[in-house]
Amino acid sequence: MRGISLISFALLCSPMAYAEKVPVKEIGDNFKIDGDKVTWPDGPFTGSLTCAGPDTSISLSADKKHGTCCPTGANLKGSANTEWHCCGKGHDVTGSKDVGFECCLEGSVFDGEKCKRAKKCPNGKVMIDGRCQCPDGQEEAEDGTCEPADCDSGLKTGKCYFFTGRSGNYLTYNALQYSETALSKYIRPGKFQFCRDEECTAGLPVNPSTEVYIKDLHGSLPTAKDAGQWLDNKKNGGHIGKTTDFSKAGEFSITKWPCGKYCLSGFTDGLTQACPDVSPGISLDTRATDSCIEFELMEVPCDIRADENNCIWKSGDQCCNKIDCCGKTGC
Repeated sequence: MRGISLISFALLCSPMAYAEKVPVKEIGDNFKIDGDKVTWPDGPFTGSLTCAGPDTSISLSADKKHGTCCPTGANLKGSANTEWHCCGKGHDVTGSKDVGFECCLEGSVFDGEKCKRAKKCPNGKVMIDGRCQCPDGQEEAEDGTCEPADCDSGLKTGKCYFFTGRSGNYLTYNALQYSETALSKYIRPGKFQFCRDEECTAGLPVNPSTEVYIKDLHGSLPTAKDAGQWLDNKKNGGHIGKTTDFSKAGEFSITKWPCGKYCLSGFTDGLTQACPDVSPGISLDTRATDSCIEFELMEVPCDIRADENNCIWKSGDQCCNKIDCCGKTGC
């Protein structure tokens, strides 16, 4: 049932000593726990599995994805990245791959021989990777204390980004308009640079209350002669395209959105799809001024031959450590 046989689960759930490393099984979905028994009441399979031996009961991991049988009073602790242990109340799995893992009192660290109380950090800091640091959402002030971090979109003028829409396609320029279109030999992503002035002064913050202009550094293939032009200000159904005239450049605003995304709008107007096309263009909207279009932004080099490109992802590979909806424990 669900890939777990009664025999294998019974062997798995033999009586265990306190704080002992244990094997686990994936529990699956749509189950119920009743003491020492897990039951799947709905199809395609029905049935139940029971822990073998006295004084044991089924215990699930924090993410409810793995289970084992622990002695009464102990619970399954750990993760696939550490080890799985049945730990007593108030204990958790701690240690490292170098020294091993053990159940220690919460707040303690296993050093390979014994549990040691973790160093107490001053000024509201917490221990992260062996160092006292301010917790997430806070930053260190000049006096060494932790204070709420300034709200930051993470975007700066002068930097360049690819935009990926909800369709899964990049925002591209083709057929004299910008739209989410599949790439081909002659269609490539727009490489968009945020600017707050015509000279595109670099390093300025880009916030929702900031009026920004958007320059596309990519030109249309095969000749790319229209590179470095501004997204224009077409409104109310007119498809936004390119312009060399800064006075006709669109005035945009962008705000941070949940799950690592951003929503692009006009600075005073909204931004909507221009028409219900298979590959719809975009248009500023003077009526629905609160409308915006959701994109995922990925920073890319403005100059692909600059050595400083090696530092773009200095704080972490954006492909692996993006903000998401799963929390710090992962999905």
